[in-house]
Amino acid sequence: MELNTVYLGDALEYARSLPPKSVQCTVTSPPYFRLRHYTEGEWGWEDSPDEYVNRLCNLFDEVRKSLKDDGT
Repeated sequence: MELNTVYLGDALEYARSLPPKSVQCTVTSPPYFRLRHYTEGEWGWEDSPDEYVNRLCNLFDEVRKSLKDDGT
């Protein structure tokens, strides 16, 4: 992983590939449920609000694993 680099792609897929405690800061802006539609299979277009929240929770669980002890 390079320093000061922005990675683009599926957030959950990238989060799962990060080594534990390797990230200082993660910035995300998940879309609101069913508010905007840009591409097929995107976040925010799950079948129900519960499915949407569960998907976000799975992502944030993975992100938390990658954060350093003093990470944000």
